[in-house]
Amino acid sequence: MADIYPCENIDFWTHMTPSEFGNGTTNEVWGWTDPLDGKEYVILGKSSGVAFIDIEDPANPLYLGTLPTHTVSSLWRTFRIFNNYLFVGSEANGHGLQVFDLTKLRNVSNPPATFAADAHYSGFGRCHTLAIHEETGMLYACGTNTYSGGLHVVNINNPLQPVIAGGYNLDGYTHEAQAVTYNGPDQDYQGAIIVFCYNGNNPANLTIVNATDPTDITTVSITGYPNSSYCHQGWLTADGRHLLMNDELDEYNGIVGNTRTLVWDVNNLDSPVYMGDFVGPTAAIDHNLYILDNLCYQSNYTAGLRILDVTGVENLDISEVAYFDHYLNDNLPTFDGTWMHYPYFASGIVPVSDIDNGLFLVEPNFLHIAPQQQMVPESETAYFQVDISEGWSGPITLTLEGLPSGFEVVWSENNIDSPQTVVLSITCPENSEGVYNLIVNGTGAFSEYRREVTLTVTPVASFCADLNNDNIVGGADLVIFYNEWNCTTNCIADINGDGEVSIEDFLVLINSYGENCLD
Repeated sequence: MADIYPCENIDFWTHMTPSEFGNGTTNEVWGWTDPLDGKEYVILGKSSGVAFIDIEDPANPLYLGTLPTHTVSSLWRTFRIFNNYLFVGSEANGHGLQVFDLTKLRNVSNPPATFAADAHYSGFGRCHTLAIHEETGMLYACGTNTYSGGLHVVNINNPLQPVIAGGYNLDGYTHEAQAVTYNGPDQDYQGAIIVFCYNGNNPANLTIVNATDPTDITTVSITGYPNSSYCHQGWLTADGRHLLMNDELDEYNGIVGNTRTLVWDVNNLDSPVYMGDFVGPTAAIDHNLYILDNLCYQSNYTAGLRILDVTGVENLDISEVAYFDHYLNDNLPTFDGTWMHYPYFASGIVPVSDIDNGLFLVEPNFLHIAPQQQMVPESETAYFQVDISEGWSGPITLTLEGLPSGFEVVWSENNIDSPQTVVLSITCPENSEGVYNLIVNGTGAFSEYRREVTLTVTPVASFCADLNNDNIVGGADLVIFYNEWNCTTNCIADINGDGEVSIEDFLVLINSYGENCLD
């Protein structure tokens, strides 16, 4: 099934259809890691409520149950987490803010269960998105029916008794927001609670506010940008110097061609500078993006999950380094396909929601090895080609697990940067017959990846087996052996000296080690 989805540098784990988690269309997705045992749970928004999925085994996720909507079904649902409590909003009228204790997921005796909210906040009705500043316990509801659709601030330090803390309406409707304790380069705002607001189309603005005092939120700056249509969402880079943003309607309205990611210099919060954009390879609409270390993870509707390397963002040196396209119909600028993703699980698993087709679990991996299995005779050397893909920030250290003592392991290069290709050679000692399941690990500046390979070490006589069961050991068996183990120059040398590595070299090898090998 994984083979049908176009992808690069991403491994596919599984797909859950809507029928596997209670039906309905899906929207937002987020994640919770239990602080007691590190178990990871996917939180999936759907039209009728919020589904909870245990992904301890990502190949076999377990649907635990649903928290139903507070009022009626809606295409839009939003949620964030504070102190193991989930806060849920929706565009449904009168929905307000549901509060749910996530520790209930630890002991679900008979899944799927129907859960009940533990508290409710009715200070607003509808809501489009939520942001939470964890250090202060302040929740910022965006797009509510209060404060002209601007920030509605809720104190959630007592999660079961949320209370209004303030609001901001000086620049109209806010679609999404990111709240941070500022520690970037602008010395005027060090330690302040800064909220980056993405303010729709009234006109479309990047609006930055100082929310240190939620009862007196002040404007830092309001800045437009060229070819705007609908300012949707954005995220700061790890160092706080730059910000990447998406405009949801510029592709849809034909203002631009292919997917456009807008790049800002925010070194001076009072005067952010629009630097330019990165144009993607498809015409899909960009939706949500989140940055982790040097990578920007984007949900781009019909083009699926796209990952950009933003290491060189200061010079607008951005490149797409991975993707997983689960919407197979097309890459047109329509509101189909992926809605959102969550890239912050420690395991590396990334859940991706598809509006009509459910949930996909994938995992970025920039480490590739070929072949993944080899057979060599004792006292010979196996060679594996190890490819380090662009986007993996180095230096990268490679190690090998799974071999006993006596084997000689050599890397042609190590402590490297991407992209790079190195050769792993493993020389087998005498009397080392066996099947060895090995793990190649790579540790970079931010990320670790691993691959499994198999090394089979056999006595030379094992090359002379009756593989096709015709009671004759001959050339046909050698062809089967050669093809099954993908034997190339990494597997055997040019023994007969004709300048090619081929089946004839196996014939020489066999004849050198036993007169009865061939009929």
